[in-house]
Amino acid sequence: MKRRQVGTKGILNHICEKYGVNQKRKTVAIQDLIRYHKPKQQAELIALIASHAEGGQHRNCDCGCKSAGTINDFADNLFAAYVRFTEECDANAESKDWTDCYIFMKHLFVVGSLRGNDMENKMVRVVNLFLNTYYNIHSELYVAKLATATHDFNYSVDISLFDTTTGDEMFGVQVKPLTYKNFKSSHHVVKQNLRKNEAYGKDVVYIYYDKNNNIVDAAEVSNSLADSLQKYLDNK
Repeated sequence: MKRRQVGTKGILNHICEKYGVNQKRKTVAIQDLIRYHKPKQQAELIALIASHAEGGQHRNCDCGCKSAGTINDFADNLFAAYVRFTEECDANAESKDWTDCYIFMKHLFVVGSLRGNDMENKMVRVVNLFLNTYYNIHSELYVAKLATATHDFNYSVDISLFDTTTGDEMFGVQVKPLTYKNFKSSHHVVKQNLRKNEAYGKDVVYIYYDKNNNIVDAAEVSNSLADSLQKYLDNK
């Protein structure tokens, strides 16, 4: 029996990255869209993506986001990439159909993005609380903010920490679900993120959250943040 797609797992994730199906120019700057419009429900975000596409009522919205299509269009592109992959790379690849591609894209741009955005905002507050606690006398010198969409895409950085006295970006934070922490170091997604982190040229601290949206190994996170902050100060 054919297994239906689950989230963004499996071969479709590899194909999506291999052919750049998730590139902003082919989809939408989803976090920018969410941060501006603040949708709360999946249906609301799906409608926002469509309304920012060519011919949509919000194509020239003040948010500046332009979508390359709807979630259905994104699924079309992924399915076309899947077909190409089976023709060029692996004729015996796991069987996937358009519905699987739709499930993948909906989870990537809607389900996962909404949850990820909520967690990123929560983690900004957590990191700023750490800064306030660790440097309680002059905590205003350092601040954490949501990273730009460019940072997210190019460097796999969700949160940027700044030295307000100089404007320097000190280091970054990547927020991931606990399932990611259990990936092997050889996993293509892990390797890709590490390449992006290296291109960033600064420390990237990983913060993981469980299914209940709680931070995993909070003490370890605190130590990692402290180490990266001290490294910046030592080289300042």
